[in-house]
Amino acid sequence: MPTVDFYLLNTSSKQDSYRFLCRLVEKAYQQQNHAYIHTSSLEEAQCLDDLLWTFRDISFIPHQIGDSSNALFAPSILIGTDKPKQQPADILFNLTQEAPSFFSEFSRIIEVVCEEKEHKIQARKKYKIYKEQNCPLTTHNISLPC
Repeated sequence: MPTVDFYLLNTSSKQDSYRFLCRLVEKAYQQQNHAYIHTSSLEEAQCLDDLLWTFRDISFIPHQIGDSSNALFAPSILIGTDKPKQQPADILFNLTQEAPSFFSEFSRIIEVVCEEKEHKIQARKKYKIYKEQNCPLTTHNISLPC
């Protein structure tokens, strides 16, 4: 079973959550992990695509939205709304409201949780599902600078 990390942020800002997620994705890339960012919508995928190019002036994170089977090179980071068509990556960054049915195909799952009430309720439901599947769970309380 995959290990699951919940990052509990001290912000209600979706933009701050996305920026924090980009930092985690950057770290995964630097450690040569392959990652899949599972989003709720194509608009959210596009927002993250844009942010991964711009969140830091000095960073470079090769990534792609959707299927990479036709790409000249397979990027380390994929973003999408469905189960990846290729063999899953090492890390699943889950931004959806539910634990995806394919979560067990990854070695690690990362859930970023902001202080917004509905977001916390969804995170508790996902925590319960992961726990029922005997996934090792870790919670990290993160204080973002104001």
